[in-house]
Amino acid sequence: MGDHREVERRAWVVVTAVVVMLLGVSLAPWVGERLSGGPGAFGRPSDAQAERLVEERAMRGDDGEFELLLTRSDGSPVRYDPCAPLHVVVNDEAAPEGTDALVQEAVDQVAEATGLVIEVDGTTDLGPDDDERWSGDHAPPVLVVWTDPERESDLDGDTTGVGGSVTSRDGEWFETGTVLLDAPQLQDQLDTRGGRDGVRAVVMHELAHVVGLDHVDDPVELMYPQGRPGVTSFGPGDRRGLALVGSGDCRTY
Repeated sequence: MGDHREVERRAWVVVTAVVVMLLGVSLAPWVGERLSGGPGAFGRPSDAQAERLVEERAMRGDDGEFELLLTRSDGSPVRYDPCAPLHVVVNDEAAPEGTDALVQEAVDQVAEATGLVIEVDGTTDLGPDDDERWSGDHAPPVLVVWTDPERESDLDGDTTGVGGSVTSRDGEWFETGTVLLDAPQLQDQLDTRGGRDGVRAVVMHELAHVVGLDHVDDPVELMYPQGRPGVTSFGPGDRRGLALVGSGDCRTY
């Protein structure tokens, strides 16, 4: 696990987690979380409903370890509104060829495990800090950006992904999120045997951070803070945690 540090970036509260994934069969540590802060209040999404869009997922027994990134005062997870679709856009300017389908596959896995409706709306040329992204009355879509360490210093070293979400002003809900993916390193991974599954696992891991999961100590889980050969899908604890962060009632705006 990495250290926690405060970083000023806008006046939002955001939790991020950084991941280093396998290149070939090497193992590298996943660096921990970063907390940063900033203002703002978003209105009710125009496509929010009065009831959940999908029924809650079952917790699937007591097996498996998971950890939450943030909890409320009552111990429940900070989460996205299950009564509004979670929209995703992809900045694929630097994306390796064929990764559009890979991102969709990762989104589908997270949606299935959480019971959230997650929609990939297409591509964008916006970056994480572009003012245009943050304009408007409603929270912007979750942004997945294929980039590199020269443009995003959070990807320095062996780090291949960063993911996290911005909270509402009261800290009770997630509003939107960002995933940064190191395109050069992940291109190298794609070129190895089984590399596509490994890269998809990086995106799944980061999206799981976006919806509220932290790292765990169990190496059979995808949220383990170190890449493991053959661990490219959510484990039992991951699925328990994802079911929990996707549960609950509608948000009141």
